[in-house]
Amino acid sequence: MKKIFKLLVIICVVIVSAVPFSTFAKETDATDIEQETTALKGDNLETTTPDNQTEIKDESTATEDKAKETTSKTESGTKEPPEPILMAGDASETNLIPDANLRATINTELEKPTDYLPTEADLRSISGSLNLRNTTYTTLDGLQYLKNVIGLQAVGITAPDGDLSYIAQMSSLAYLQINTSSFKTTAGLEALTSLRNFQWTNNGQAGSGSGSGNEIGDNFDPRTAYDFSFVPNNTALKYLEIEGVYSVDPKYSFLSDLPDLEHLNITISNMNDVSSLAGADKLTYLNVSANYIGDISPLKDHPVYNNISASDQVVVLPGKDVYAGDSLTIDKPIKPDSSAMEYTLPSNPVTTISGDTIVMSNITNDCIVNYRLYNYETGKNDISTPGVKMNFKSTEFTAGQFSGQIIQPINVQAPAVDAAPVTVKYVDESGTKLADDTVLNGKVDETYTTTAKTIENYQLKETPANQTGTFTSEPQTVTYVYTLNDGAPVTVNYVDENGQNIAPSDTLIGKIGIAYQTSAKTIDGYKLTNTPTNASGVFGVDAKTVTYEYEKETNIDPVDPVDPVDPVDPVDPVDPVDPVDPTDPTNPLNPTSDPGVVKATEKANLPHTGDTTNHSMGLTLGSLFLVSGVILLRRK
Repeated sequence: MKKIFKLLVIICVVIVSAVPFSTFAKETDATDIEQETTALKGDNLETTTPDNQTEIKDESTATEDKAKETTSKTESGTKEPPEPILMAGDASETNLIPDANLRATINTELEKPTDYLPTEADLRSISGSLNLRNTTYTTLDGLQYLKNVIGLQAVGITAPDGDLSYIAQMSSLAYLQINTSSFKTTAGLEALTSLRNFQWTNNGQAGSGSGSGNEIGDNFDPRTAYDFSFVPNNTALKYLEIEGVYSVDPKYSFLSDLPDLEHLNITISNMNDVSSLAGADKLTYLNVSANYIGDISPLKDHPVYNNISASDQVVVLPGKDVYAGDSLTIDKPIKPDSSAMEYTLPSNPVTTISGDTIVMSNITNDCIVNYRLYNYETGKNDISTPGVKMNFKSTEFTAGQFSGQIIQPINVQAPAVDAAPVTVKYVDESGTKLADDTVLNGKVDETYTTTAKTIENYQLKETPANQTGTFTSEPQTVTYVYTLNDGAPVTVNYVDENGQNIAPSDTLIGKIGIAYQTSAKTIDGYKLTNTPTNASGVFGVDAKTVTYEYEKETNIDPVDPVDPVDPVDPVDPVDPVDPVDPTDPTNPLNPTSDPGVVKATEKANLPHTGDTTNHSMGLTLGSLFLVSGVILLRRK
C-alpha cells in the first residue's frame, strides 16, 4: 500500500510540473506567428513588384492558415489570438481608388500594374508630388489617403466639384496647383491649412485660358467667380496665384489676412481695389495686370510700389445720359494723379483736361463706339457698352508699370425739347392756398422731383402720387394737401373766492386757429362774481385756462305768512236825517258892569288851519262806534 501511495504522489508531481511548460509553448507559438507575419508584411511593402505578386499571395495564404491553426490550439487559453493582417495586393482588400484612371496614376507612382488595388499602407507610402493631367475622373475618392503627399498638380482635368473635399483631406499638402480644370467652385477646400503655395488659374469653363486679358474687343468665354475666403486658413501661405477667373469679392479683401505673403499674382481677373495689400509688409512681388484697378495710391508707401506690374487695366465709369450736342465733364478717375500720368484722349468728341476734370464737348452719336466688356461682379455675362474710350499710362515708375483704358459709357439722347412747366401747389383740405406755388421747368423726358414745404401750424396730410415724374409737353400740377395741427387744450375752471374748484373742470380741444366759446355754470349756493376776459378765443399752440369766479350766497330766514282777514259784509246805509229849520238868532246879552251879572262869553273865532277841536274828534269817534255797533248787530 505504501508503494502504491508513493507512485501516485510521483505521478501528480510530474503532471503539475508539465502544465506550465505546455502553456508557455502555446503562447510562444502565437507570438512567433504574429512577429513573423508583421515582418513579412514589411518585406512585401518594399518589394511589391509584378514578379513576386503570386508569391506574396501564397505566403499570405500560408500565414493565414498557420494563424487559424494557432487560434484553434489556443482557444482554451486566456490570450486573445492576433487578427489576420491583409498583405498588400490582397484580393480581399477594399478598393480604395474607385476611379480606374486615378488608380492607374497612383499605381504608376507605386510602380504597380494599372489593375493593382493599393492598400491604405501603399497610399501612405507615397510622398513628394502627384501630377494629374488632362484626364477625366468620375471621382477623386482615394486622394484622402495620400497623407504624405506634399504637392498636387491638377492640370486640364475634369472631375466632380464636390470631390475637392478629398483634396482637402491630404493633410500634408503644402503645394496645390489647379489649372484649366472643370471646377466651378472652391467649396470643399476649407479644410486646407498648411498650404504655402496655392495656384488657381483659368478654371471653370471649357476653353479656359483663351483670351489674353481684359483688352477691349477680346472674345472669350465669361469667367467663373469663386469664393477665395478660405485661403487665409493657410496662415503660412507665401505664394498665391489667381489668374483667368473672377472673385466673388472684387476687392479681394481676404488678402489682408495673409501676413506672410511674399509673391502675389492676380491677373486677368476682376480686382478693383488694392487696399487690402497695404499691410502686406513681406510682399516682394506684385502683378495685378489686366484687372479693373483705377487707384493704386494705397500702395504709394509700400516697398513694392516702384516694381508693381499693373498694366492693361480697364476702368469702367458709371454711365451718363447726354443730349446730342451737349458736353460732359467727369472727374479724373486714375489715382494717384500727377504730372507723370499721361492721358490719350479722343478727338471725337473733342476731349480736354481741365484741372482735375476731363471735358468732352459736342457729344453726338457718331462719337460713340460699342465696347465689349464683362460683368466682373458675376463673371457670367458679357455686355456691349456704347461709350468713349481714353487711355492712360503712368511714367513715374522705374521698373513697374500702371496703364490701361478708361471707358465712359454714354447714352446720347435726342436734342432736348423744352417741356411744359410743373406747378407745385400747397393747400389745406378745403383747397385754400397756404403758400406760394413752386414752378419747375425742364426738358421733355427729364425727371422732376418736388418737395413739401414746412407751413406753420399745418402738417402734410398726404404726399401726391406725382411727387416725382417726367417732364412732358403738357403742363402738370402737383398738389400737397395739409391739415391744421391740433391746438393745445383749453381748460375751463369754476372756483370760489379762495380759488377752490366748486365744479368739475371742462377741457376743450380743437385745431389751431379754430374759435372756442365757454360759459358759466349755475352752481347751487354760489353766484358768479367774475367772467374771464378769455371766455372766448381761438385754439393756439399754448394751452389756455379760463377761470370763472363765484362767491357763496348769504342765508336769509323766511317770514311766516299772515293769515288773510275775512272780508267785512257791507253796512246798510242809514236813512238821512231831515234837516232842522234854523231859529231866529237871539240877541246877544248886553254886557253889564253891574256886580252879580254874568258877563257874556265872548264868541269864539274859527279855527285856523292845522288846529283841531274836541268837537270834530268826538264826532269821528262817535261815527266809528256807530258803525261798529251796526256790524256787530248784523253778525248776530
